[in-house]
Amino acid sequence: PGAYPYTTLTTDYVILVDTSVARTIVPLAVPATGTTYRIKDNVGSAAANNITVTPSGKNIDGSASFIINTNYGSIDIVYNGTQWNIL
Repeated sequence: PGAYPYTTLTTDYVILVDTSVARTIVPLAVPATGTTYRIKDNVGSAAANNITVTPSGKNIDGSASFIINTNYGSIDIVYNGTQWNIL
């Protein structure tokens, strides 16, 4: 993505994040069941500059957000019709 916070698109699948500074990724507010995203630290500095994944009005495994805080870390999430689940 070029601008942050980045709101995902229906056409996204893999989202490579520039962690030269802390970033926020916002999965779709009204996703279709089965929508899947892979979000990854592409620079290798997420330990210092976290990636916060914060869905609009939805949870990720029961939490309001998920933080990627390991260098080159990633998360795969899928929408189950109610919330996002970590794969």
